[in-house]
Amino acid sequence: MKRATPKVVPISTEMIMPNNSGDHVRSIKRDSPTNDWDLANKGYVDFEVSNVFNQSGTYSGNFTFTGTISYQGNASYTNPVEYNDNLTFSGSGSGLPFGSIYAHGNATTTTLALQDTFYQVTIFDTNGDSNVSTPDHTNDHITIDQTGQYLITCSMAVKSGAPNAYDFHIKTNNGTNDFLNLTTHRTTSNANALGCATIMGIADLTANDTLELWVQRTDGGAVSKSITIQAVCLSIVNIGG
Repeated sequence: MKRATPKVVPISTEMIMPNNSGDHVRSIKRDSPTNDWDLANKGYVDFEVSNVFNQSGTYSGNFTFTGTISYQGNASYTNPVEYNDNLTFSGSGSGLPFGSIYAHGNATTTTLALQDTFYQVTIFDTNGDSNVSTPDHTNDHITIDQTGQYLITCSMAVKSGAPNAYDFHIKTNNGTNDFLNLTTHRTTSNANALGCATIMGIADLTANDTLELWVQRTDGGAVSKSITIQAVCLSIVNIGG
């Protein structure tokens, strides 16, 4: 005769765990825990741990990520975050703040009437790609949307009708603020011979600052001179807070 298999019927959907406190109401396994001492089920824990990074918030602990993390909101970290895997961005409007304005094939000259006087370069004609910044070639500047440390680069190809010496500076807010680590110099040797100049450096910028390119000539006296910036690109990338 085949032995019958006993049927096990669960007594409850909750589980009481014994403890030494004498309070056997505590340590209850719940689908959605309501007290600090409840034992949450695995599904609840998995959901909460994965969902905590799908919302905006400030996280104050130390984090080490070794897998794939997806952020759906804005996250602010007050302690260092270490990545042991690749950090990638996907989707429009994601990634670090960046932006650029540029011109290519420009034939318009920039007139420098006075020696040792800065003039804003106003020949930009195209906005480059951007994120959390506002390129504005119409006004020949990039507006900073987020305060922080920025890597700033500017490369250009220039020429002039006569040999002259020129200084190029990155400035902000209509020339109000100058950065001595964001300058370059170019002397045009032969008439209309194209030459290159490059600026690269780091600057602390504030939201709503406007970033511009300025030029002055350092010789030639009171005789008005002009320079043609045939190609130029001004770019920013946020690298720190």
